[in-house]
This record gives sequence, C-alpha cells and structure tokens, in this order.
Amino acid sequence: MDYRASQEWDFLYNALVGDGIGFNDDSQGKIYTYHNFVAKYFGAKIDFALGIDVATQAKTKVVTNGEPGSALYFSSIAEARFKVSKQFNVMGRGEFFQDSNGIFGAVSTDNDGLPVGLKAFGVTGGMEFKPMENAFIRGEVRFLNLDKEQKVFASKSDRVNTRTEVIFTTGVSF
Repeated sequence: MDYRASQEWDFLYNALVGDGIGFNDDSQGKIYTYHNFVAKYFGAKIDFALGIDVATQAKTKVVTNGEPGSALYFSSIAEARFKVSKQFNVMGRGEFFQDSNGIFGAVSTDNDGLPVGLKAFGVTGGMEFKPMENAFIRGEVRFLNLDKEQKVFASKSDRVNTRTEVIFTTGVSF
C-alpha cells in the first residue's frame, strides 16, 4: 500500500503472511509474518527516509531448550540525501538488523558453538554524480559491525566481526 500524503510525503506499507515449507532436513512448515513500513520526505534540498521491518516466524532455525521456537526479526534504516546541485548529491545511511533466530539470514555459531542469527548495524556515506537526468555514478563507503561473537568476515589472518566496503555503482533509468 502506498499513500502519497502530499508532494513532499510518501508512506508505504507491505505485509506478507506465509507458510514456508522446509527443504532438506527441515520438513516442517514455518508460518511467518512480515511487515514493512517506510516514510519518505522529498524536500527542495534534502530527501530522507525512515524504514522499519518486523517479522515473526514459528519453528525457527535456532533451538531454545531443545525445541524450535517462535522468533522475532527487526530491522530499521534511516537515510538522507543532500542535493548539493542538480547533478551532485551527498548521502548517508544508518541501518540496524536484529535477526537473532535466523528468520531471514544465515545462522552461524557463537564462541560456545551455539547457533545464533544475525545482529548487526552499519553506516554508509556516499556521493552521487548525475551526468544526465536519467543516469548516475555513485561511490559509497560502508562499515558493518556484527555482534562480537559473530566473526563471519575473513581478514588476512583470522575471522572478524567488522567489515568496511567501498562500492561503486552506475545506473540508467528508462
């Protein structure tokens, strides 16, 4: 559902309910709900968006007291774009993920060998150049920080829980 409240404000809501039938060694179905809400503001010089995702699932990958249980997923994002000129933008984004029971993400093991889902936050900053109205060239730097026990990123000599990425993208719309 999309509601355009005014020229400046846009509100979006999405929801899913399903029965994800398992594959391989996971033969039981998993009932899940997913809700996504986004509020966007389009200003003359600044655009921003706030988003929240909430999901639940029965029979998760992470087992508590010997039994698969219900799980909660939560994520949020806040982003802003400053329009320096018609062709140049500067942007920033912050994001948070709490998928402790592995509803959407992979499940890894903690320092004690127990299964845990993703817990992370990230920040991104970037610049965008628009050589034409329907095309862009963008460069971003992103820092991700996972829970201290989730060392899933490879470094030169060990596994770590943080990562910095440099991303270059380009696009054309028709």
